[in-house]
Amino acid sequence: MIRKHDPGKDAVFTGHQYRDGDDNIKQNYELAAKFYAKAIALGNAAGMYNLAILHQRGLGIKKDIRMAIQLLEQAASQSPIMSDKFPVPNVGVAEAEHSLGLHYETGVGVEMNYHKASQWYQRASDHGSSTAANNLGLMYGDGRGVSKDLIKSEQLLRLSAVHLQDAERWCQRASDNNNMVAKTLLKQYQDAAEKEREHFNYNERIKRKVLADEPHAAKAYSVVNDFTKVIQSLKPVPQPMGAKRREFSYAILNQYSLKGSIFAQRLLEAQTYFVRAMLILAKDDIADNERDVHFVKELSASIRIEHIVIQLPEDLHKEAKLAVDRVLIRCNSKQSELDENARVCYGYLHMNSLESTIAFLTVCIQKYPKSHFFLELRGSLYGFLGKFDQGLTDVNAALQLVLNDVMLLYDRAAMLRLVKHVDLNETIAAYKRFFEYSPIDHCKVPEAYYAVASCYFVDNALENNFQLSEEYYDKGIEAEKNNYHVSYHMNRITN
Repeated sequence: MIRKHDPGKDAVFTGHQYRDGDDNIKQNYELAAKFYAKAIALGNAAGMYNLAILHQRGLGIKKDIRMAIQLLEQAASQSPIMSDKFPVPNVGVAEAEHSLGLHYETGVGVEMNYHKASQWYQRASDHGSSTAANNLGLMYGDGRGVSKDLIKSEQLLRLSAVHLQDAERWCQRASDNNNMVAKTLLKQYQDAAEKEREHFNYNERIKRKVLADEPHAAKAYSVVNDFTKVIQSLKPVPQPMGAKRREFSYAILNQYSLKGSIFAQRLLEAQTYFVRAMLILAKDDIADNERDVHFVKELSASIRIEHIVIQLPEDLHKEAKLAVDRVLIRCNSKQSELDENARVCYGYLHMNSLESTIAFLTVCIQKYPKSHFFLELRGSLYGFLGKFDQGLTDVNAALQLVLNDVMLLYDRAAMLRLVKHVDLNETIAAYKRFFEYSPIDHCKVPEAYYAVASCYFVDNALENNFQLSEEYYDKGIEAEKNNYHVSYHMNRITN
């Protein structure tokens, strides 16, 4: 009946049939795309959302992330309810808002921006998306794009569960009225809920049984939970420009440097170049061309030495991009020290646009094959995309150019740990090589110890793996307490 009186919904429903191959209809993504396009012409948000998904995946239509994002924005601009008279959800709106949040959180097709991601998740959550509520809850828990708020995080995570239960109840009622679409959705909701219950019940049953047999095992479970948090936190997490970073005080860096801290000396040198770059950018009494050249020279030096000291507010970040763009235009792709420095700055300033920056760095690597920086940065971006094999290849190539570079040794070990087909012993050996060449106060030393602990923890082939795991975990804690270690925000989760 709805299909008869709403041609937009009818087109979407037919598109679904061709997309999924339902009701004796052979799966055909091209026809699905055509019916979704027909629905879009009739102003249907679900058509916009579903065609965007086909564009994202290149199914039956050209893969076009930019077009997908435009369609998602078009869907998200629609009213979240069908009408004031019938305040039922306008299917496609909340889904599009959630998908836009994912794009901004991951940096696919847009520049990564956690704050914008949180805004889209909030809108989608307000409009009934349980997945968006869950994602926003995780962002509040981590303090990404929003101020860290564990209470708000818990509220949103609970809300996501309530949304799921409400959807299940709604589908149950519709299913009772013989609605075929609702019956399919109901089964999906019930399967998801059952998996969650089974997972919880299984772990709880095992835990209670062990604690009943051995009460002292409670401490062991606490240790296991700590290790689990560490293992999860050691996964590579892309950090967007403008995200809250640790501020490095010149006085503190100088104090540690005078005490002999190698890492503090390195940070101090990088910070000096960065401050000079900012002073140059603020100068109005020199010609733009001359100012841009000096700015690129100083900023590229800071990036190469230790980019974590760089603190660029959003307005200066945009101005820095413009200055770098002007230098690249001036260089006209001709090989030179200035062109290479400008490319270093460009790669760093655009690193949140993962895929487009990888394409840019590929050209840089061809143009400057002896520069390890471009290989190192592209390898890191591959890691953020989960392409660890490709990231490892780049890191290994960079190590051929600068043997035993400390940061590259760390990156290599981290990549090995995340490549599924690599033996853990090889990963542990890579971390030990990092320890061999790294100064004791390097910011990655504690994290590397925790990573080795996690490797031993899951390697049951070793007879004393739990003992070794505990030893390296303790080393990580001690490394964080080291008086000569410059305090640095770690990925490790602490209570």
